Amino acid sequence: MNFRIGCWFYFGRTVELGQTFVCSSDPDPQLSAFQNTPTLRPYTYGRFEMYLSTAGNGSLWFGISEQYKYAMVTNFYTCGVTVQPLDSTTVTTTSDVLITAIPEQGELCDLGDGIDLQVRSDEFSANIEDVGAWIYFDGRSLNVSHEETRLSLRFAYTGEHFINVYLASGARLASMNITVVAAAPYAPACEVTGRPPSSAPEGSSVVASLTARDFYGNSITEQWGDNAFQAWTYAGGVGDNVSAATVHDTGNGSYRVVSDTLGDAATTFLFVERDALGVPGSPFEVYVFGPANCAVMSTVGDCQSDLWRPVSQQWAARSPCIGQFDDPEHSGIGCGYIPLKSDLGTTIVVCAAFAGLYAAVILWWIRRERWAVIVKLSQPFVCQLFLAGCILLNITAAFLVGVASDPSCVMQPWMLHIGLTFTSG
Repeated sequence: MNFRIGCWFYFGRTVELGQTFVCSSDPDPQLSAFQNTPTLRPYTYGRFEMYLSTAGNGSLWFGISEQYKYAMVTNFYTCGVTVQPLDSTTVTTTSDVLITAIPEQGELCDLGDGIDLQVRSDEFSANIEDVGAWIYFDGRSLNVSHEETRLSLRFAYTGEHFINVYLASGARLASMNITVVAAAPYAPACEVTGRPPSSAPEGSSVVASLTARDFYGNSITEQWGDNAFQAWTYAGGVGDNVSAATVHDTGNGSYRVVSDTLGDAATTFLFVERDALGVPGSPFEVYVFGPANCAVMSTVGDCQSDLWRPVSQQWAARSPCIGQFDDPEHSGIGCGYIPLKSDLGTTIVVCAAFAGLYAAVILWWIRRERWAVIVKLSQPFVCQLFLAGCILLNITAAFLVGVASDPSCVMQPWMLHIGLTFTSG
């Protein structure tokens, strides 16, 4: 609403303001704020803006002189918007809070394509990596039509939160509170509070413990049962020797995994997963050794860079044995595979990377100089095919390092066969 002489106004009825009155001059954008109660205040040359948070009929008078003689009376109707109650006041951290706002319908309320709304939570304090912070969550619009506006909001933190729905003007349309609880356990975010030992005697049990957390790292206090996680052991080098482990839900979000070690001495891997995703550190490596003579306790360490596991031996408590150990050869045990962090593993990866890069550079040079006479006479297609095979063969070396897995065992023969086929032309 534009006017040229004055900016006095008076409401014909009591209203609640959603935003402060603004009376601005033309062309300069100077603003003069008015109180949230009916008042009279002179202002010259400008434009009048107002935002109301109540629906219904209203009137606005414009004055043009100090005697408050009114030059214009404007009657208006404010259309209402109803925010529907939430279907549930409790959601999980991985679920969206769905909010529906229905605008008033009728001849006086032609909203066209609909009304844009915004949804945002109140600020709350949080601790992020031991750093205090105040944060809030912004929502998004799912659908805007003349019939309804649908919004969604997701919370990554558990607890009590407040949701506010705003008009495009910034006026708050509705507020509601909601309780956010932790979602289902998410294996990669869980905390392993107790790792199994690196070695164990044949026939004994190994135990791992963990604390469940959801996708965003929130603590889980409710019980999900013994089937919340899947656990089993695999004995490397002993055929297809797989046995199930037992998961115990000890309550308050804590779990205990117990596995009986396999009978034959071998490197055993303990897998703890949920939805095909492993907890941090899974699979856990445990070396199982046979029964020692005269109650000798042996401890097998982790695989070292020299491809050996250190073994330390001592007499068990209350053992009647004295003297030297019967099996001095067990000062070290082979790893059974090439660790990536070993000297040999690093050498293989570095050499393969260098050779593959070298072949790639030569391949690039042949492509760039393909019109040169010397390249044309050298059968460039055969050369490129040979170099591509060399690159594949060097990539194959990456699958020879580390603990054997199903993907690496499948890829090795395929990559080797294809690479050799290419190099043969």
